[in-house]
Amino acid sequence: MEIQMQGLENLGSTCAANSLIQMMCRNNNIRNIILEDNIPQNTLSYELKEIFDLMYNQNHSLSPKKFIKNLYEYINIFEIGEQIDICELWMFLFDKLVSEQSVDMTSIDKNEYMLNNINIIDNLSLSNCNKLSLYCEQVINKMNNNKSCELLKSTQGIFLRIIQCDNCNNVLYNFEPFISIELDIPTEINNPSITQMLRNYLKTVKCSDGWKCEKCNDCSSYTKILKMWKMPKNLVFVVKRFNGLQSKNTTSININQNINIKKGSIISDRCEDNTYQCVSIALHYGGLTGGHYCALCKVEDKHILYDDINIRLVENSNITQIYENNKNAYMIFYTLKI
Repeated sequence: MEIQMQGLENLGSTCAANSLIQMMCRNNNIRNIILEDNIPQNTLSYELKEIFDLMYNQNHSLSPKKFIKNLYEYINIFEIGEQIDICELWMFLFDKLVSEQSVDMTSIDKNEYMLNNINIIDNLSLSNCNKLSLYCEQVINKMNNNKSCELLKSTQGIFLRIIQCDNCNNVLYNFEPFISIELDIPTEINNPSITQMLRNYLKTVKCSDGWKCEKCNDCSSYTKILKMWKMPKNLVFVVKRFNGLQSKNTTSININQNINIKKGSIISDRCEDNTYQCVSIALHYGGLTGGHYCALCKVEDKHILYDDINIRLVENSNITQIYENNKNAYMIFYTLKI
């Protein structure tokens, strides 16, 4: 297959949009879903599909004027010409694409447990995974407005947050969907890796901030536990480099080319090991007001840097410099190895 070297013209502070488009297009799973889905015309999804077709199938560089114009129109929190945060853009664009591509999944099964059946919720436990799975399905369906599509199913993961009262051991379960995981850069580790930051994110925490247990009415300490319930095919990490609007954290990090999640770690799928490979990295250069984005994508076995219309192949001898001691990696796409 010919190496994908197609670029996108910068139309004035559109490097974040251009980089995100490249990352999505070079992701085999996301690209194929967009290209193969029967997407209605006159939607942002259809315009993105046209861009993917022109770049990937027809081997064209292009100026995405129509897409950018409608992006600002459909997602009207952004102003034309302003600096856009690529992670924020990912959240809003993904939500828009899902809303356009989703179909109604409202269940008509009268035998399902209802969310307001408090006895069922009280009796949930990790040992009763079937009942917990049913509860999870209802919670997430409700959060998704009973809508679903292939893009959502492939990219939305679910955390199970467990809160346990240290006084009476009462346990509360809360399911939390995500399309990206925001990772803090720890100060106690030199050149922390993505896997180290993920372990910190999932670390059990003891808290004593005055939470009141609904069972014993005691404002005692409690324990917060975060479990991986379902991990998506497309796993997105955001490295938290921006501390509010004040400064940028340029600490070097190591990017794992592969992330292995051992069998038993994902509650809804305890029987399989899961390995994710890094497929693209959004790199941010500069500061809060004068920054610039480009996308480094792995295409077949090659690494290609997409910097608007300027495209270059990264030599194999320079690959280590990308994955180790990286001060500019901001958003990272991984895909599940099948």
